[in-house]
Amino acid sequence: MKNIQILWSYVISHGIKAKGGESMWLNSSLVFLFGNQKNAGITKISIKMKVNDYSRQVKIAVRTKISVLKNHINGLGYEDGKIMITAHDFMKARTEAEEKKSIDEYTRTSTEYICKMLEISPSELKNTDIVEEDIDA
Repeated sequence: MKNIQILWSYVISHGIKAKGGESMWLNSSLVFLFGNQKNAGITKISIKMKVNDYSRQVKIAVRTKISVLKNHINGLGYEDGKIMITAHDFMKARTEAEEKKSIDEYTRTSTEYICKMLEISPSELKNTDIVEEDIDA
């Protein structure tokens, strides 16, 4: 069974607590945390194209931290994971090299989709830049 529960910050010194009580936490064998505890921890990854006076920017992915808060399956609790989410897939993003490789692979495999969003031809895709923007919530 999969379930997603909304979290709220109890007190900064106590960390995060689940909205609606502790029953979900106590009954779960595996619990993930996406983002940070004090802020969103999310970065928008966009492709920006600028030709003369025409400029367009389209979000292609969102990167966030992922950590294991509770693991009663094998006991391992990783806190250094990152993941990127696109319209089509999940991509690896733990290191900068892995993230760059994932973005390059995504732009190569989804060229038609990206060109449609930017309203350009595939040959013009070389004139684009990758832009990252942190989201503060």
